[in-house]
Amino acid sequence: MFDVLGIISCQKNISSGFAQAAANVVTVVIIAAVVVVVVVVVVVVVIAAVVVLVVAVAVVVVVGSSSSSSSSSSSSN
Repeated sequence: MFDVLGIISCQKNISSGFAQAAANVVTVVIIAAVVVVVVVVVVVVVIAAVVVLVVAVAVVVVVGSSSSSSSSSSSSN
């Protein structure tokens, strides 16, 4: 009987260990998901900033080309 009880207790410990490991994995997955979301948001913000800068430069170039069209056409080519 003691052996059976020992085996049962060992199985319970193993199952609780698996439960703790599963909880740890879930926690790691949640943390990884949050990190991925933060990284994606930062990348999107950086891309948006670059797009805004490119549009601003394009506007400056267009405004500059309206005053001197010949120099802007030669530089664009």
